[in-house]
Amino acid sequence: MKITSPEVMEIVEEFDSFTGTDLAESVEIESSQMLAATHLDSRNSGKEDFGSPANINIQNNIIVVAPWASSVPSFIEQFAVRTSQVIAPQRREVLHTIDLGRPKPKTYFRVHPDGAYSMEVMILESGGEQYIVSKSIQEELGPELTKKKLFLWITQDGNLGIWPIKVPKLGNSKGWIDPWNRSALKAAKLGMSAWITIRSNQNLKQYDAFQASWNIEPKLPTMDFGQIVMLAFENRILETMDDPVVKEVLGELYC
Repeated sequence: MKITSPEVMEIVEEFDSFTGTDLAESVEIESSQMLAATHLDSRNSGKEDFGSPANINIQNNIIVVAPWASSVPSFIEQFAVRTSQVIAPQRREVLHTIDLGRPKPKTYFRVHPDGAYSMEVMILESGGEQYIVSKSIQEELGPELTKKKLFLWITQDGNLGIWPIKVPKLGNSKGWIDPWNRSALKAAKLGMSAWITIRSNQNLKQYDAFQASWNIEPKLPTMDFGQIVMLAFENRILETMDDPVVKEVLGELYC
């Protein structure tokens, strides 16, 4: 900042005949002595502050006052952020919710191509919900269960979901499944290498898959697939025969 107070102007006029170097040195000495007694507070002009003296710097014959720093270089060192000093904090991947079901219509998605991010499970369907069933009670629930394969998908926006698709049960030599699930399995396989969107074809009772013209590699999660499945099913995990959902399916809840 420039000092335009009467005291400083008098100093400048008094040494007006000096050279630029002499003027700077003289003004610095006189101004330092003056401001040592009266601290100029640039935040509250017209008032005196008898705290620590301001710092005086002469730069190209312009008087610069830095009232809160011992020196301009130290001020820069204290506050300036160097590019090399900026360290990006390490971030931990945190997932809060995972959709359960096929991706929404008109949404382009990819399917995780790693086999570690898919698994076959037994599902109990009740009240429009899908429940994943523990091996410990699968034998007792036998006929009520449907074998499905879980696929992890991700949208362009980074939203994740688990898509359960029906697969043939053990002992089904023909390996037959309905057109809806058969076409869904084909779409999931295609989605492992390309961005696709699916639409319901009611005439053929199947899903039609459409591939995007672009193909940008998705940012796939590295979180353990078991944790992802647990998040997707949340409170839809069945582990005991005493679970109210199991009892309702078997007709025992109101007995």
